[in-house]
Amino acid sequence: MAEEYKRIVQLNASPSPQDRAEAQRLIQNPPAELVQEARRAGDELTKSRRVVHLPAMTMLGLESVPPDPEISDTHFMLSWFSWFRYGKSFPQLAEEGKTDWKAAKQFLNVVRDYEAWRFGKLNPD
Repeated sequence: MAEEYKRIVQLNASPSPQDRAEAQRLIQNPPAELVQEARRAGDELTKSRRVVHLPAMTMLGLESVPPDPEISDTHFMLSWFSWFRYGKSFPQLAEEGKTDWKAAKQFLNVVRDYEAWRFGKLNPD
């Protein structure tokens, strides 16, 4: 589900009208197997009585954030850069970076991009 969400976001942000139309088509008519997977996951969460988070919160690795209506810009942007650059949550990338050289470089790239954004040197759009 996370990969499909990422694909839709990328298509929707594309300058191509065909890509944006495809994103809208996928939003309005998702593939049947994706709907079944979402329903199955929803049923499992209901049965286990776990708190249901927004899918975007989970993909961005923000499930540990308290249920406050505001997420800090720092936490959000680090997660955003990590997910849309490498398809991994920031905490996941940090954990993998402890033992994997490639993941460690990716982690540092995310931090570098965040710092560039923070000082107005990078527009994430």
